[in-house]
Amino acid sequence: MVTSGTDCPAWEADEQKGTIGASEEILQSLAKHNRLYKERFGYIFLVCATGKTADEMLTLLKARMCNEAGYELTVAAAEQSKITVMRLHKLLTSMGAQEDASRL
Repeated sequence: MVTSGTDCPAWEADEQKGTIGASEEILQSLAKHNRLYKERFGYIFLVCATGKTADEMLTLLKARMCNEAGYELTVAAAEQSKITVMRLHKLLTSMGAQEDASRL
């Protein structure tokens, strides 16, 4: 819904856990506005979802629909950057933990 394409579905699920327990109305509205966003801008809605509720993501999605295309591209790129940095940190942290364990 919000991000996709990762090779680590567990990380993605954890990042989007704010949708857990959301009402069916909110989930349907997210799906609808995601479709509208993709139609308007030509790519999926990107937001660093970690720590955000479904309501917060929906509010951001609706607000960003008003952005000019060029500006929205910079916002989406910044959100993708946040996601990438967070995932790299997780990857490097897990690799460091594995390396430490192999030394034992």
